[in-house]
Amino acid sequence: MKITPQIKTFSLGLSVSILVLVSFFAGAISDRVFVIKPINLLTNKSSSQVQPQQTEVTKLATLVSQPASIADVAEVASESVVTILVRRKEDAFEFQRDIGTGFVVREDGLVVTNKHVVSDDKAEYLIVDKNSKEYSILEIYHDPKHDLALIKIDKFSASAPLLLADSAHLRVGEEVIAIGTALGEFRHTVTTGVIAGLGRSVQSIDAGSKKVEDLTGLIQTDAAVNPGNSGGPLLDRIGQVIGV
Repeated sequence: MKITPQIKTFSLGLSVSILVLVSFFAGAISDRVFVIKPINLLTNKSSSQVQPQQTEVTKLATLVSQPASIADVAEVASESVVTILVRRKEDAFEFQRDIGTGFVVREDGLVVTNKHVVSDDKAEYLIVDKNSKEYSILEIYHDPKHDLALIKIDKFSASAPLLLADSAHLRVGEEVIAIGTALGEFRHTVTTGVIAGLGRSVQSIDAGSKKVEDLTGLIQTDAAVNPGNSGGPLLDRIGQVIGV
């Protein structure tokens, strides 16, 4: 039996220092940009209630106090990066394909991605971890003003969640790491680059609603990203999330 979760809305908090950045790869944007916006993560109780994230010590936390290679960060962080796929039925044939990326931020099963990745309220979406385990989606929450979505799944068993960083002190030229499902085909692709600019603004068209969205306060990076990378994490050199 097909179960399509209802898409709900939530609002971003404006007072926390933990930031999540949202990428938008639609229209004719040739450079990679990441929206800077603060977020309080949802509780399980209500789409309108939010609370600050409670972080726990993870393997990534051990990288904070010591230099880490890109390979070290990618190896650990990839365990908490997931692929989002859509399943559809056409002419009595069912097919599924990878359409985007997300990452786990709470062990009880909260996934961050981009809103445009999961914008079709009639589609059936699934989450797949690095070990090819599938997770059913229980709820999808869209932020009405930003290209951001939160997905509730069953308890995540693959690894500890990623830690969210404070992006207030980012500097142009800092190295970054992107992980995602490149071209909607190559899962857990790792690319690197630098922060190329801060405070960028662009206009783009949401592929689902066809509405023009003004995206401001963006981070620009030259790390290679492709369709399918949408919703994946942008990491600093100690493996903390500075962008989506």
